[in-house]
Amino acid sequence: LGVEIVAPRPGAGKANLPEVDALVAGVERSLSGRGRRPCLAGVRVLVTGGPTPVAIDDVRVLTNRFSGQTAVGIADSFYRAGAEVELILSGTLIDSPNWIQTRRVASYDEYKTECLDSAADVGVFSAAVADYRPKAFIQGKIESGLNELRIELEPTEKVVDLWRKKYSESQLVSFKLEAGLTDQQLLGLARQRLGEHSDAVIANHASGGALYLVDDDGAAPLERDALGAALVDWVVNRR
Repeated sequence: LGVEIVAPRPGAGKANLPEVDALVAGVERSLSGRGRRPCLAGVRVLVTGGPTPVAIDDVRVLTNRFSGQTAVGIADSFYRAGAEVELILSGTLIDSPNWIQTRRVASYDEYKTECLDSAADVGVFSAAVADYRPKAFIQGKIESGLNELRIELEPTEKVVDLWRKKYSESQLVSFKLEAGLTDQQLLGLARQRLGEHSDAVIANHASGGALYLVDDDGAAPLERDALGAALVDWVVNRR
């Protein structure tokens, strides 16, 4: 009959009204494609976010400061535009909205497996993936109180490259984060990724500041809180 349902919120043995945010997201999704609203109905979108820790021993890991909040915002924007969204999220600091299908991972290895098992029409890889891992995992816990501790590292596989090779017909948006570079230097590195590696690159500085969407048409500056909407528009304009 053309009726769309926003799922109720269970509690106390009853089906309660959804939270306001869930209602708003559901209504926006149902209105996608009407008027000037973008529509990605039926398009499968994979979004990744958060750190991907690598283990040193049974207690300690190497990780980074990124939370995955950017990925949650991107996934929400695609959901509201009607896409079939899957979010792969690591880290423990944040949760994703219950209306977004989310798979949580706890390590680089889990992240790699989940990504390569996730086919999509569009992949947005914003996760802060570990570039290095210890050459040897140490069983148990490294003794405390040592005067010096040396850990030899080796490069990890580039998951985004593996996904690109496996799903070569899909569109891919990657992120390029650098520190201590000028805007022009950052944009130059981002442009090197276009083609075989990425269809578009989000170029940004570790210290904040300017953010750019780089593709074959050039480099467009973005507001950070409008990144999700900009990526939705980018995908809509290329379908």
